[in-house]
Amino acid sequence: MVLLCSIKSMVVIFCQGSMIDGAFSTALPLVIFGVVSTSAGLLVLLVPESQHRKLPESVQDGIKFYE
Repeated sequence: MVLLCSIKSMVVIFCQGSMIDGAFSTALPLVIFGVVSTSAGLLVLLVPESQHRKLPESVQDGIKFYE
């Protein structure tokens, strides 16, 4: 999962370099970064360590979370 997000970020950074010369629309970089960041945020919800579990709110809850 982390590898997938890392690859997406590398692709976006690569594409950003080609957008600097103004050949693309000015809104295109915003759309790309918005889509990538939104998809990364949604993918985090599928992480199995926290799926269907209440997340800890204190240090004591964090210790109990991993027991």
